[in-house]
Amino acid sequence: MNQYLFLYGKGFSDFASRINFIASTSFLIANTNSSIWLAVYFLSRQIGAILSSVIISVLPISFSNKRLMIIGDLLCGITMIVLCIYPSPVTVIVSAGLIGAMYPIFQVSFQAILPDLFGKHALVSINSLLMKITSVISIIGFLVGGIIAYKFGYRMVLLFDGITYFVSLLTILKLKEKETNDRQELRTTPFVNENKSLKKLFSEQPLLRHLIIGSGVYAFAVSGYNFGLPLLSTEFAEYHSIANGLMWSSVAVGTLLGAIYFKCNTSLPNRVLPLVGFVYSVLMILPFLNDNLIFVVFILILVGFIESGFQISHATLVQSTHSIYLNRVLGINEVFVRIGFFCGFLIFPLLEQKLPLYMVILMMNLGLFFVSYQFWRYRRDVSFTS
Repeated sequence: MNQYLFLYGKGFSDFASRINFIASTSFLIANTNSSIWLAVYFLSRQIGAILSSVIISVLPISFSNKRLMIIGDLLCGITMIVLCIYPSPVTVIVSAGLIGAMYPIFQVSFQAILPDLFGKHALVSINSLLMKITSVISIIGFLVGGIIAYKFGYRMVLLFDGITYFVSLLTILKLKEKETNDRQELRTTPFVNENKSLKKLFSEQPLLRHLIIGSGVYAFAVSGYNFGLPLLSTEFAEYHSIANGLMWSSVAVGTLLGAIYFKCNTSLPNRVLPLVGFVYSVLMILPFLNDNLIFVVFILILVGFIESGFQISHATLVQSTHSIYLNRVLGINEVFVRIGFFCGFLIFPLLEQKLPLYMVILMMNLGLFFVSYQFWRYRRDVSFTS
């Protein structure tokens, strides 16, 4: 199978995820009229993701990445079909936990397989292409999800969502997985020795260490606008589903533009990362200072542009870890990401009850500002890559 077709197959999985997000959040807002249910939804996703992230940091040693991706898409598709049959706030929450658990399994396996398929020299280009695909998918997915939910109801969205996961599954089934000698060697390495080597890697490479920590801090900041945008959409009461989809599509437009730009300007991702981190931590506050939809859309395009630079640079650096450690490093990175989201979704509703939205976002972005400074300090430390 053409390796690039595999990347587009990943796009179908992302498309399903976007539609599910819009359908689920809009359903909860419309049927419960409570931010508490929204908080439980986000927390359910993160609890499932944290548990599976811990497992995935070890599991790929004995399971192929292809097999793990198949399991992830298959279970997500089945979950969506079941949710389509029995939609309710409770089943949405339960499905969120299951989908959350499957996402890290798919994502870590997908990221780990890219260096073997395309080579580490092509990671910036491949990650930029992935960002373009994801952006286009998001533009369509978030907007289509909002429109379908508004016109035809949530069951139709969920049914379409489930079918999309199965389309992604078909592309993965045709993939011929390559396995390096390093990964074959890893299967015979005692677990204790492997852990010692991994611990030594983190202790000797401060940039890699800060990349992992930064993942959690970044996720904490992103959780603010993940939670905040659906609430902001309620300012446009009659068309909140469409406004919700439009705002997320605006972010996706920005990430598409960013992916095009950073593909040509990210030859040194370790130096780009701190800059976009600084800008992102400031820019994200602005949409919550104004309830004019045109202004919000414009700022969210800029947010998406900067976010793509952060994600491309971060992913390229982490994926450049020596292949013998890659699955473990990606798994640990995913644990920090999920903990960051979990803490963000737990803290956000508590702050939101006492503070205006823009102040909540400001407080949640402070950590990213300081982590970006650490990225800048260790920007020349790339010795963990090979």
